[in-house]
Amino acid sequence: MKKRKSPTPKKTKKSPLSKAKGKKNQEEDLPSAGESSEDEMNDSADEEEDITQMVDDSQAEYIAFASGDSDLHDLVVQGVTLLGRFEVCDRQSDQAVGCHVYVLGNGGRRTGKLLDAIARGCWVVTVDWVLASISEGKWKPFEEYEATDIYPGAKIARESIGSKAKGLFNGEKVGIAGTPRMPIREISSLIESCKGTLSDYRCDYLIVASSATWSELDEMESSKCSRVTEKWFFDSIANWKLQPVPPNSEIVKAMS
Repeated sequence: MKKRKSPTPKKTKKSPLSKAKGKKNQEEDLPSAGESSEDEMNDSADEEEDITQMVDDSQAEYIAFASGDSDLHDLVVQGVTLLGRFEVCDRQSDQAVGCHVYVLGNGGRRTGKLLDAIARGCWVVTVDWVLASISEGKWKPFEEYEATDIYPGAKIARESIGSKAKGLFNGEKVGIAGTPRMPIREISSLIESCKGTLSDYRCDYLIVASSATWSELDEMESSKCSRVTEKWFFDSIANWKLQPVPPNSEIVKAMS
């Protein structure tokens, strides 16, 4: 049995999750379905996520949420201060290793950490989970606040996680050509979390990004290779289903 630590009291706002004025988010959204990757990208090389450690008698669990959302951070701290049980700590990470639940703030921003949480089978809940828990004086079940309408793939991935799970790519080879907007190390981590194999030769799926050349594509492709974009990759994880292969016009645009 692990010894529980008393949470360090922190000042919180009287009105949790109010809109921050004059503050700029430190972490940008990833392009989602229907949005152009030209306008939105995840420059998360210096991504910093807030991790809340959930402590019980059997094992430590973690809660993650996007950095830069000070209102959400304050709200979680308020919940921990009022309800106990949780231990709040901050650390830098671009993965959701050990994460048990990811809390979405207002707007449900799509980040690399969120996608990794989905791929690892974590719970993805709305901020209402925290609000309701504070209101009722106890931590509510995750099931009641799962964000299935925003990220339907999260539940599918979570329910399919296991020793025999095939993952999203089921061992297929995924390559990266060019310079993607998301740091390559993060894309590589996501590919592995989705049970794919990162490869630079004879790929089954080739993520085509800026500065990629046609000769590079020819060298990396297998006979059955599908050329895709970063957005296709992110959409597939968010829905936990491989999306339709984008038309060649989108591939050409991604290369520019």
